[in-house]
Amino acid sequence: MRLRQLPIPSRVSPPRKKVAPGLFEDPPKLKLLKQLISKAYLEPGKFTVGDLRTMSSLSRKMLKEGPGPTEKEKLDFHRTKLQLFYSFARLSCASRKRGVRTLAQREMQNISWEMKSSLEIVSAGQVEKV
Repeated sequence: MRLRQLPIPSRVSPPRKKVAPGLFEDPPKLKLLKQLISKAYLEPGKFTVGDLRTMSSLSRKMLKEGPGPTEKEKLDFHRTKLQLFYSFARLSCASRKRGVRTLAQREMQNISWEMKSSLEIVSAGQVEKV
C-alpha cells in the first residue's frame, strides 16, 4: 500500500496593519548610512574611498543634528553611533586599501571623541537617560 503525499499548504501571512506611510521608516540619509555600515561589516574588502567619504559625511551630519525627541530616536541615534565606531574600526583593520584604512582610523578617532564627550555629559548629570 502506497501512501499518497499530501500537498503542503502554503503559509499565509496574517494581514498587515495599515500604517501611515513613512511613520516607521528611516529618512533616506540614515537609510543610506545604515546600508554603508552593513557593507563595512560584511564586505570590508570591497569598500572604496568614495564609500568611506560618503559614510563619514553622513555620520558628521547625523552627529551634528543629534538625536530626535522621542526615546526610540535617542536609542537609535546612540546605537547607530556605536555601529559607526565599530564599522570604522573594522575598516581600519580589515580593508586592503591603504587610503580606506587611514581615513577609517581618522573617522574612528572622531567618533570616539564624540562618544567620550557625550559620556562625560551623561556622567555629569546634565542629560537624563541616554
